[in-house]
Amino acid sequence: MKITTVKSQASAYKAIEIREPLVEDIIESQKHDGETKQTAAMISQICTFDGVQLTMEDVQKLPLSLFLELQAELISAGFMGSNEVLSRLSAMVGSTTKA
Repeated sequence: MKITTVKSQASAYKAIEIREPLVEDIIESQKHDGETKQTAAMISQICTFDGVQLTMEDVQKLPLSLFLELQAELISAGFMGSNEVLSRLSAMVGSTTKA
């Protein structure tokens, strides 16, 4: 049996900008089940691709290699952490806003 891997075409984007997320971005991304969907939601909220913000559905259509590169960048910049850390942050924000 011969298995051939066909790579997606290289990204057509010339510039991808990532802004520092707001707490509301993190909370919004946590509304999705699973780490991959949460990452896709975060990318759709804080990244622009050649000046255009993509929908989460568009982010899900990115080549996996680009998605993983963006995810690694978010983690290395400290913009994403483990679900446990993000859950604690969300709980802290919720507790400080309740009177």
